[in-house]
Parts: sequence; C-alpha cells; structure tokens
Amino acid sequence: MANRQHPNFNSLTNKIFDFQVPVSPVTNKELTDHGFKTFSPNKFSAFYEKGGLWGWGGQVLSYILSSTHCLVHGETGSGKNYTIEYIAHKLNRPFMEFSFKVGSNPNDMIARSSLENENNTTVSRDVDGNLVKACRGVTIYRDGKKITVPAIIVFSDVDRAPPEFFEILREALEDGAERINDPLGRGMIEIAEGTVFCFTANRGLDEAEDGMITNAIDASMGSRVLGVEAEALKKGDLKKILSMKYGNFTKDQVDLLVDCFVAMKNTAKQECIDVLGLSARNLVAMGKVFNHMRPLLPSDRDGARYACLGVINKLKNEGFKIALHGAIDPLVKSDVIENEALENDDDDIAPCDR
Repeated sequence: MANRQHPNFNSLTNKIFDFQVPVSPVTNKELTDHGFKTFSPNKFSAFYEKGGLWGWGGQVLSYILSSTHCLVHGETGSGKNYTIEYIAHKLNRPFMEFSFKVGSNPNDMIARSSLENENNTTVSRDVDGNLVKACRGVTIYRDGKKITVPAIIVFSDVDRAPPEFFEILREALEDGAERINDPLGRGMIEIAEGTVFCFTANRGLDEAEDGMITNAIDASMGSRVLGVEAEALKKGDLKKILSMKYGNFTKDQVDLLVDCFVAMKNTAKQECIDVLGLSARNLVAMGKVFNHMRPLLPSDRDGARYACLGVINKLKNEGFKIALHGAIDPLVKSDVIENEALENDDDDIAPCDR
C-alpha cells in the first residue's frame, strides 16, 4: 500500500475538512507550462465541507496527504470527482482527470506514435501521453532548491475500464517502485514520489441491486488501494449548496427547486433512466436558469418548471419525458402550462352534432 511522507513544500498551509494542511507553492503559470489545468475559485463557490475529517471527503483528503491510492465509489451525483478536484484546488496540487470511452486504447494515455510533416517528409515521432505528463508532476525551483510537486490523478468510472487498463497501472500502484511500462518500448517511466491515484466508480442506477459496481475490479489492483464510500447528497445538502450559490434566493424558492430536482431524480431511479446522471451540478444549472427567467415569468412555479425543462429535454424517449413532467407537476402546477393545455384541449374537441 503506497503510504509515503507528504513532501514538505514550505510553511504555506490551508484548512480543509478540519485538517491544517501544507499547500504547494506552485504558480498557475507553472501548472499550465507543465500541461495542468488551473482552478477558478468560482467553480467551488457552492462546495461545503460536510462531515469534517470523519466525513468521506475527509477520508479522501487523509489518503491524499499520506500518498495512499484510493477507490471512491458512490451513486451518480454524489460529488466524487468534484470533491477530489476541490481538494486538489485547496492543496494547490497539479490535477489531471482521465475517463474511459468505448473503443479507446488505454496505452494512448501513456504514449503514441504520431505522423508529422518535416521538410515535406512524413516522419514518425513518439509522443508522451497526458498520463506520463501527470506522473512527472511539476518541477519548480525555490531559493535555489529543486522541488517536484506531485500530481493528484483521477481515473473516472474505473468500473467501466477495459482489462488492459489494469495491466498498465498494476506496477504504478506498487509501493516503493511506482513506474509505468512504456508501450513504445522506451523502458520504464518513473512516477514522481507522492503522486496519488484516485479511482472513482458509480453505483446505483447502472448496477445490480446487490451493491456491486458495474464491473469487477482486478483483485491485484484492489489490494493496492483503500476504499471510500461517497455518501449521497441529501435534501438538506442540496438546499445548502443552492443557497450558497444563489444568495438572493428565498427559502421558498430554494425548497421548490430542490423538491423538483429530487422528484425528478427519484423518478429517474424508478424508471431506470440512468443516462440522466443527475448531480448537484445539474441543480446549480437549474438555479442559474431560474435566476435569469424568474423575473420574466408570472410565478416561482413557472420559473421552476422552466428550469426543469433543461433536464427533461435531454431525453428523447417521450415516455420518460412524461414521467419526469408527472414528477414535478404536483410541485409546480404552472398556471401558464395549465392554460395552454386547456386551450389545446378546446382545439381538439370535435364539434357536436346538432
């Protein structure tokens, strides 16, 4: 199990999940120069640290601080990737996320051959993949000293990963000898000390009722990580998130939007509409639409229904759409929609025979 001393960057510290933690001195320019993203504080304006060090977010942080690789699993929308990214932001650590697509080649994450034009001649060049860049971290210099700031690397939906992926990462997770085998035959690629691999997996809508994740994870890999179960967001959590993001919303408006969101989420689960993948991000987006449209509509209920359309209209299946409309109807009871429905009903009535 990887469990090494966290690099001692300097005296910079930050408080997160009740931990007083070291913060890396890397700058945004140094991050971008090494191919990493920078963080916008606005992205996390609606994030709150639930549970402190005993909550599941605190557990993830403790594993990252101790350089322990981990598997974070939980139902869609519980904030797994978002929480890890938030932690990386607060620690000011390099962060990179990978996901798995049907037909993708996991080796391309490490290296690939690329054909390029050079002096009107096509030449083949070996190009490092983003995983290699992430594993090297960010090298900086402070007071004449060389410092390597290790990255936090997320593999999203690892329960959908092809078997070849586990072969690639088995050695990368080997404590004290972390490395990756180059598929182009250039030897072993070293991984910066302190690099942490976080794997996330969904459960719930797209899994069996026995609680197992979509595909079994290779046992040799499972033995090299610790697990965290991400707790699903409850109504109170969602209300707090929405209130933090939109301070101008009244309590009734927050309650209405959250009730509509939860009603749609519950219906999606009952109808097995797994493609929706409703998360707090969707709720925040609904709030954004509501905030913009509410002044233009007769009531909060009309604004809430309008905001819900963005979720419902992602679906093609008319039966699923009707089910979601039915879920929110008791909550919104929109005068506008009802009046339109009455007008349409009048148009459809056949003239009486006299």
